[in-house]
Amino acid sequence: MEENNRSSLPLGPFYRDERFLHALRITAVSFVVLVVLSLAAGLLFPSIPANLAQQFHHMVDEAGLVDETGAYDALAIFSHNLQAMAIAAFCGLIPFLHLPALLLGVNAMLLGAMAAHYVNSGLSLLLYLTGLFPHGIFELPAIVLSMTCGLYLCNYLTGRIIRRDQTPRQPVFRRIARVFCLAIAPLLLLAALLEAYVTPLILNSLL
Repeated sequence: MEENNRSSLPLGPFYRDERFLHALRITAVSFVVLVVLSLAAGLLFPSIPANLAQQFHHMVDEAGLVDETGAYDALAIFSHNLQAMAIAAFCGLIPFLHLPALLLGVNAMLLGAMAAHYVNSGLSLLLYLTGLFPHGIFELPAIVLSMTCGLYLCNYLTGRIIRRDQTPRQPVFRRIARVFCLAIAPLLLLAALLEAYVTPLILNSLL
């Protein structure tokens, strides 16, 4: 009965795919570990997070995520993040290299470094987490899912090349597209709305 209920879900095929679940577990644990390690490294070497924070703010300005009034643009945030997650997922089309793992590390280290920058600047880590988690509750799972899709795709294509995996291509690509459309995109949309309209209110009330 449980198996039938799972297959009726939009993302049901992945619930039954142990390879995807294995990739998801590894990706989630690696993400958390890298965030913690980069936080520790940033506290030991303050110049690193300071430089990364400058580059991050420059990237935000260059990406047009802030409108003329200085407020975050929800549509721009959603579009930017959606493109970034699509690139992360479809980097998996390159077999053997596991490029999504590199992008996972970059995102995790940026989060940890920004947390270290807050602490090094004399601000509370709680303030950083308060500003992160209203939208991060949705955005961080989207990041992990995107990287998981990329690693799953890379492992699948690598397996086909070395003739270990004869799973048809069409179901695999269809499943990844389904995860992207029914899970990742909605999560990013909710995250963008919260980041643009809720997170600034919370931070303004605390500062």
